[in-house]
Amino acid sequence: MLWEKERMDEIIETLQKTGLEKAYLTTARKKLLNGFLTGKNRLVSEAMSKDAKLTDFFE
Repeated sequence: MLWEKERMDEIIETLQKTGLEKAYLTTARKKLLNGFLTGKNRLVSEAMSKDAKLTDFFE
């Protein structure tokens, strides 16, 4: 696969030719945002379970 071989130029070219570039970028953005929010939620839960104070994060 092109992805495994890190052939980004060919991946972009293929996506443009097939008209899937916009759909790919939209999906990638959503997955990135979901990953960020999942990580954020995990950190908040972890902080709350340890009964941490907000000031603990700034020391």
